[in-house]
Amino acid sequence: MDLTHTNNRQELITEIYEKVDRAFEDSAFIDIPQITRELFEMEGPVQDLLGTPQFNAVCEAVDFLIDEGSIYFDSSNGHLVRV
Repeated sequence: MDLTHTNNRQELITEIYEKVDRAFEDSAFIDIPQITRELFEMEGPVQDLLGTPQFNAVCEAVDFLIDEGSIYFDSSNGHLVRV
């Protein structure tokens, strides 16, 4: 399934929330590049991820989760945290 497709947006949002929730429960660090790598089986430095459809889809889903108050972005270290 193509999680970058708009028809699958809700599934992507759910997958991301579950990853952030799991990291929160495990006291683990998780950020947007890590989520992108895990969900889309991508490798390489952050610079290689920037601008890809996969990275952009994750960013949009994270923005949605932040806007609805489910997670927040710690701008001091890029960490995503469950509210």
